[in-house]
Amino acid sequence: MQTTAYEFLFIQLTFDVLSGQGYQVTSLQKTFAEGLKTRPNDLSVDWKVAAIKGKYLQDNYHDIFYAKARNLAWMLRRKIDEALTQVDVLIMPATPKKARPLPSADISLKGK
Repeated sequence: MQTTAYEFLFIQLTFDVLSGQGYQVTSLQKTFAEGLKTRPNDLSVDWKVAAIKGKYLQDNYHDIFYAKARNLAWMLRRKIDEALTQVDVLIMPATPKKARPLPSADISLKGK
């Protein structure tokens, strides 16, 4: 999957907002939101599926999973800080599982 510029920007803005870190550039967020409305076909299928899943979870589970994840993030942050009092570096995997192989370039959305 190749990340488009829109997707990269969205991921960065989302991380900054959710993590509560950094200055929030509201004009940039507004411009990005307008771009999503006017150029939705610039987004990859994977990104669109993830957005639909996120909307479904938000509508049907009222952000319960988000709240649980935020609580776990605070706990994990505390644990990492504790571990860093004993060592200088923590080495961890970037993802919990091996990446899937990339599909061939000629695959259709129907999977055939």
